[in-house]
Amino acid sequence: MSPSRAMIVPLVFVLCLLAFGLGPVSAAEPGQTFTVNSASDVEDEAGCTPSHCTLREAILAANSAGGTDTIAFAILSQGTPVIQVGQTGLGPLPTIADPVVIDATTQSGGRIELNGAAAGTDANGLVIEAGASRLVGLVINRFDGYGVVLDTLGGNIVEGTIIGADVAGTADLGNRRGGVLIRNSPSNRIGGTTAAARNLIAGNGNPGDNAAGVEIVDRLATGNQIQGNYIGVTFNGLNRLGNQGDGVRISTSNNTVGGTAAGAGNVIAANDGHGIHFVSLDATQNHVEGNLIGTNANGTAALGNGQTGIYNEGGRINTIGGTASGARNVIAGNGSHGLFIVGSQVTVQGNLIGTNAAGDTALPNSGQGMQLTDAVNVTIGGTTVGARNVVAGNTQDGIALTRGSGTVIQGNWIGRSLTGGSLGNGGAGISLFQSSTSQIGGTAAGAGNIIVNNAQEGVVLRSSGTANSIRRNSINTNGGLGIDLGGDGVTPNDPLDADVGINALQNFPFLTGARAAGGGTTFEGVLNSRPNVNLTIEFFVGPTCDPSTFGEGDTYVGSTTVLTNGSGAGPFNTTLPVVLPDGLAVTATATDSLGNTSEFSRCIAMGQSFTLTSVTGRVDMQARADDSLARVEAAGQFVYTQADGSFSMSLPQGTYLIRASHPGYLSAERQVTVGEAPLPLPTVFLLGGDADNNGTIGLLDLLLLGRDYGLEVPPGDVRGDINGNGLVDLPDLLMMGANYGLSAPQPWPGG
Repeated sequence: MSPSRAMIVPLVFVLCLLAFGLGPVSAAEPGQTFTVNSASDVEDEAGCTPSHCTLREAILAANSAGGTDTIAFAILSQGTPVIQVGQTGLGPLPTIADPVVIDATTQSGGRIELNGAAAGTDANGLVIEAGASRLVGLVINRFDGYGVVLDTLGGNIVEGTIIGADVAGTADLGNRRGGVLIRNSPSNRIGGTTAAARNLIAGNGNPGDNAAGVEIVDRLATGNQIQGNYIGVTFNGLNRLGNQGDGVRISTSNNTVGGTAAGAGNVIAANDGHGIHFVSLDATQNHVEGNLIGTNANGTAALGNGQTGIYNEGGRINTIGGTASGARNVIAGNGSHGLFIVGSQVTVQGNLIGTNAAGDTALPNSGQGMQLTDAVNVTIGGTTVGARNVVAGNTQDGIALTRGSGTVIQGNWIGRSLTGGSLGNGGAGISLFQSSTSQIGGTAAGAGNIIVNNAQEGVVLRSSGTANSIRRNSINTNGGLGIDLGGDGVTPNDPLDADVGINALQNFPFLTGARAAGGGTTFEGVLNSRPNVNLTIEFFVGPTCDPSTFGEGDTYVGSTTVLTNGSGAGPFNTTLPVVLPDGLAVTATATDSLGNTSEFSRCIAMGQSFTLTSVTGRVDMQARADDSLARVEAAGQFVYTQADGSFSMSLPQGTYLIRASHPGYLSAERQVTVGEAPLPLPTVFLLGGDADNNGTIGLLDLLLLGRDYGLEVPPGDVRGDINGNGLVDLPDLLMMGANYGLSAPQPWPGG
């Protein structure tokens, strides 16, 4: 017999048996459909037959069949059929080991509920190891493990499914460990861009379980897409139904949460943990796009996440938002910061942080808009309109940097709504703490930030940190200084810029003139700084001067470069091709070659022009033979006295408060009006006895002196040695006793 005849005869025999119903239905040919017609959870010897087929039996049949089979449903039931998984003692459903489509939309009513309350300890709802499978239309709840586990092979789709809630999507029937676990499985899609593809992943976990809505773990779980889902809210997207932990937790690379296509964004809100949590250094090159994180589905009301909207905990090269249309995330209403970034090379662009989806109403994050801690080379915003973040309406600072370096903050609106209205943050616009080499604004077109309407400073630098460049921003209408080095108000200039500290405590310029000239504007003044250094001076104008009379800088109009001489003086007289009307307030900053930017200078009015005037005088400190190193400050600068107490400083015309002080002595003050003629001031006498330098001579000073009475002290260490003779002795005690009860400031004669 030929080989072909040997194959044909058995095949004809089998077909005849099937045609006449003389044999049982086998496990199925590849690509067949298995129809579940029983809601029971049994497994009998016959398996899945047309007369009786359970879901358990259908999965086993599909596993044996090869190819991609379909499991459909036709269960006679009033309402949604409920399969009580494990109720008969068989435990969880079989693992899906061969590609399959489980399509509950084939059931009348379009849903099948899997109730895992009886499935056993750590039992999961559906576990797919085969890859290339699809789940649709299911309701999966009350399992002790996860609702869905995608393991090993990838390319799976989960859509149109409710995981952790009841059929209506309004009641918490959570899976204890979490909603969806993707483990070592690549290129899966959870959800989609249509309403029909949307999954509801909510209510999962018990208190203390930290159960995530979606969790992606192990390095092979890459290229996954989480799209169009409601994670932590009810079916209508308007009410809270949070997961007990994070909304989405990722510790792998190259995954996308949301997307730029219409409908791809997720609603991630009302979860007890973070909205999105990138965990570990392995969480790299992920994208978060087009999501509502902390708001309802309309983007109009805050549902919040219990902690941070997005927490990048060590992740690298992740992108939050983007410049493309549809990439914007709304991150608002969260219980802590909008974003918390610990990591490197993270990019944050095009987002609304602290507002509704329209960008015109505050939905505050309860902490900072963005908190960066130990972050390196993070980019916030950019030079194009699409890169702009709106960071507004948050309870604390707009953007806060702690112990970071290399951060670039450009082109953002901080304290301003998307529509241009006032929507300030409750703290500073930008604050830096122990951070260095940050770039706030820049010299490229579009790099400047708008930092306005914030309750505290525009930009404040605290503790330590150097080379933080603050260039060409629009900073105005903030509650504190526009730029504050130290968070302590105006930091006076010092001789030769010798002091050290935040941004090297770079001195600011002294403006002596701003006037129209030849179709432009001429700016005159001097920058006293370190000898023989190049510095860049930037000029700003605004309708009014800050109440402090230093800054702020509303509109950048141009810059010049000065080289200081051997005495540290850098006079400038530069004309810029910009025509400005008289009366505008003019201010300036200085930035050295390392990027250290100063505070804003004292304002002058456009149209003013004058020369600096010499102000001289003498400070006499009670009971001291050497009157050197008393500090005299006025108009944002200070000088120290010589051994005979004499001082000299140069001030522009105007009225100022002048103050003399020294450790251990009560300060003295007076108002001075400086005109064109040199101004000699009467000698001021400083009263001693303020050992603790709190501005009052009282009991604490006596106790401090009594503790150290008779001791030698190092030079410059007061500790009761008021007169500076190296001993805490009787003259110090007599002086303190004579001045007991007095407070600073004392009057300066002639004031």
